[in-house]
Amino acid sequence: MFGGRAGIFLDPPYDFSTRAKGLYAVDSDIFGVVVDWCAKNGSRDSLRIALCGIEDNGVSKRLVDWKPLIWSRQGGASNMAKMGTRCKANSNRECIWFSPHCLNRSLLTI
Repeated sequence: MFGGRAGIFLDPPYDFSTRAKGLYAVDSDIFGVVVDWCAKNGSRDSLRIALCGIEDNGVSKRLVDWKPLIWSRQGGASNMAKMGTRCKANSNRECIWFSPHCLNRSLLTI
């Protein structure tokens, strides 16, 4: 922590409704728990939180004051995925939500 502040970058396994089960050696549906933690702690001025996920899946309704940045994946799994698959569809729905105390949120570009 620097000056009493901390940056936290969260990229949990996405919700089962947006991905296939069994992608991980130890698979769990922890995404909702992570979003709950973000909603509870996002207003703390000592924390700068970034949460990765699939837009929207109800997250923006739960993280009201957070700034979403939607972007399109290039390369990796999105290039290898077949048309009509969940991975291909989700490649255009990737999102990073930034908590209210993140700095320069309006200057972000990817």
